[in-house]
Amino acid sequence: MEVVFPNETKEDLEADFIASITSHVCDCTGGAATSRGQSAFVSVSSRQRSMKNAYKSELDPNNKQSTAMRQHVGAVRWAYNWGLERIKQAAAKGERWPSAVDLHREGNKLKGTEALPWGYAVSKCAFVALNGASMRAAVWITFVVLWTTLFSVASLFTDPSPSAQAQPGSTLPAPPLFLPLLLRSTEAVPTATPSHPPQSFASVPVLPPPTDRPAQEHPDLNLALRSYLPTEGHRGLVNYGGDTDPQAPQLADMLSPPRLPPFRTLYQVYDWDWGCNPPAGCRGPLLTDYPVTLVELETTPGELLAIPSRAPSILEDFKALVLFASERSLSFTYTRSDSAAIGYLIHLDDFAVHPSLVERYRQLDADGRSQLPALRNGQIIGLADKSTLNVAVRDTGQFMDPRACKDWWNNYLAQCTVTLQRPR
Repeated sequence: MEVVFPNETKEDLEADFIASITSHVCDCTGGAATSRGQSAFVSVSSRQRSMKNAYKSELDPNNKQSTAMRQHVGAVRWAYNWGLERIKQAAAKGERWPSAVDLHREGNKLKGTEALPWGYAVSKCAFVALNGASMRAAVWITFVVLWTTLFSVASLFTDPSPSAQAQPGSTLPAPPLFLPLLLRSTEAVPTATPSHPPQSFASVPVLPPPTDRPAQEHPDLNLALRSYLPTEGHRGLVNYGGDTDPQAPQLADMLSPPRLPPFRTLYQVYDWDWGCNPPAGCRGPLLTDYPVTLVELETTPGELLAIPSRAPSILEDFKALVLFASERSLSFTYTRSDSAAIGYLIHLDDFAVHPSLVERYRQLDADGRSQLPALRNGQIIGLADKSTLNVAVRDTGQFMDPRACKDWWNNYLAQCTVTLQRPR
């Protein structure tokens, strides 16, 4: 709300308001407040507080602006929780607690890596939340020191000897002073963590030609290089019409038991511009052929995950070939080609990939990729250590809509009530 004071127009107040906000923003960006903004604070505080009129302004962001706001809020929340967790880890090890400056330095090193692929996609001001995490830890230290000091002082005024007890006919002694006792356990509290069942992974020969660059650096194999952003839309199955492939991978079979889970968040994956900075290329704009190109599925923490089932085999009873694997991400194709441009390919992200699968993949990748791990229907590939799993589906290189019921959720057509127009 803007308050209009005597002898000042609405336009003057708007200018003061903008300048004042700018001065606050400068706390984050490191700039200096404008002279107009500085004088605004002084003059407003000295004016007579007599309100003549009031104006209300309502934000009405479009989809792009709303998405940007959600991204910023999500980044702030991540930064605060990450900073607080780092401090807790240091405290548990008896190490020096990282300061706000230390946290900022560590966070900047994570930007653009697999741990924080979207770090450069949001404003640096989002990471000011690291200051809050550091301040919260400082407040806790102050609380502990204060109570410890009070406990020590109180012990000087309490006499536990028998002479301090009341005698017949004497005055009652002062009641004892009770203060909270703060204890720190030196033993870690055991927590139940889900574990992977023993599993071995076979390999099959890969058809030539091999990938033209290391898989870790290939944006068609390593989804973290592209990354993705939240978007809005129908959080359920959709029908695009057209032809149906009865042998398309079925996403419900990833879960145990197989089911149609709620869709938590919808995303759009970034395109890759191969003409930019060749031969590596660079990240392009968001893909818009389909309104959604990646979904966050709700899972049960600890449940075992398998590949989306498919009838055709690539060799013997193997259905899929692993093209990239890390501790948190997996990409596999339903062909024996070392390429995302042939047949179906699935990207799974933000889950605990089976350690044996990661180890097997890295061994074969280092040996030249003439063979790669092969997977069967129902074979365990990892577990959902969180409450969600991110899934993207591609067909001959194109990112598809994972919500499409006629393709990826054939057993749930009755729940597919929303129809969308297929991209041309």
